Amino acid sequence: METHIDPDALAGLSEADVEQRIALPLLTGPAYLALPPDSLHAKEYLAPTILDKRAGKTSGYYPDFSCWLHGFATLIVEVKAPEVSAETGYREASLYARHINQQYPSGLNPTRFLLSINGEDLLFGYSDSAPTLSAKVADLCPGTSALEALIAACGRSVIEAYAKECLRAVRTQPVSRPYNLIGGQALLNAKKPLNTFAADLSPVLRRYFSSANQDNIREIAARAYVSSSEITEYDRVLEALLKDRLNVRRDTVVEPLTPTRHGEPHVSKAIEDFRTQRPSHGQLQIVQGGVGTGKSLFVRRYKELLQPREQAAHTFWAFVDFNPSPANLSGSERWLCSTFIDSFSTEKAHPFASGAINIL
Repeated sequence: METHIDPDALAGLSEADVEQRIALPLLTGPAYLALPPDSLHAKEYLAPTILDKRAGKTSGYYPDFSCWLHGFATLIVEVKAPEVSAETGYREASLYARHINQQYPSGLNPTRFLLSINGEDLLFGYSDSAPTLSAKVADLCPGTSALEALIAACGRSVIEAYAKECLRAVRTQPVSRPYNLIGGQALLNAKKPLNTFAADLSPVLRRYFSSANQDNIREIAARAYVSSSEITEYDRVLEALLKDRLNVRRDTVVEPLTPTRHGEPHVSKAIEDFRTQRPSHGQLQIVQGGVGTGKSLFVRRYKELLQPREQAAHTFWAFVDFNPSPANLSGSERWLCSTFIDSFSTEKAHPFASGAINIL
């Protein structure tokens, strides 16, 4: 590949001669534009497009050379034979540059630089303007003002800087998480002081959302319990979905509880039958359900609010919670008896005193 233009050998050139003896040395020669040879591609590299029918072209058009830096065709070079005007080549290069730039968002025009050479004249300009520099090819010798002006307009450093600018424009902008804008990880790790009302609210929440204290359960059962018949339509849909996932055994032994605001018929009947029949072997009634379904709360509410008054006069209650039982089972019988007696005494003294044993 030639890297020097011989101004004494410019007569009688064909278009192919203009490419090899003028265009390529001008583009890649160290004393000229000094573009990287591997950044230049001939006309076969680009896809054709129909351009400028007024110039007589009805088939696909390929620019003679294109310079690609950082993935962008930044420079389009059109080469013509001496008998074809440089203006014709410049117009074709401008049309192809516009075709490429239309594939990018508005405001981003990577194909910016245009060159047209016909062996005698050279035109340089930008894709959105008429030629801004005109020179004779014979005057493009190292050290001449014509060549220095061309290098200042489209030399390697200029074109590469523009390609990098285009690359920055199309890169995805770095995303910053919102908390990074106000302190980052230090903010996430920082502990916020309690709300001004936390000191008053915290004891209330612990009181009503913890079942450790039986007195709290009494208050919830008396004032906040909602029976199945009082749930809203939304709750009914939710309850139906939950019931569909439960495998409930339904026979003469197992019965679903249906508490209302004033009673629960199944439990009342079981206790009344036991009171009248008095079987010698005693009787065990089990309230079963998943964790958190409200078994303890129901039993407490039944004992204090739902059982009939005439039944309450004949029943006595004790609540045994095995959650705080001792880990060592060697004294479990004594612990159970002591807990039973204490609870029996407490429940008997309570204003709603009645009777049965509830094991939690």
